[in-house]
Amino acid sequence: ESPRTPSIHNFVNQIANCAAVLQEILKTLFEIILFEDSSNYWSLGKPMLSLILLSDEMYAKLKSQILSSQSADKHPHILQCFDVLMGNITRSIDA
Repeated sequence: ESPRTPSIHNFVNQIANCAAVLQEILKTLFEIILFEDSSNYWSLGKPMLSLILLSDEMYAKLKSQILSSQSADKHPHILQCFDVLMGNITRSIDA
C-alpha cells in the first residue's frame, strides 16, 4: 500500500462514517434489480460494483439478508446467481 496522504485519510474516515448509508444504497439497488421491472438494469451496474468492491463485509451481509428473506428452496439458485454476478470480476474499479 502507498502511504496515506491527508486527503486519503479523510476519504477513508468519511467512508467509515457513512458505511450504513452505503449499505442501504446497495440494498436498494439490489431490490430494484430483483423486484422491479426496468429496462435500465445495466445503468446500475457500475455503482453497484463500486459499492460491492468498497466493502466485502457489506456485500456479505447483504447476501445473507437477501438469502434469509427467501425460502430455503430458492437458496441454491440465489447463491448461484451471486456467484455468476461476481464471476470474472477483478477486485478493482479500473477500466
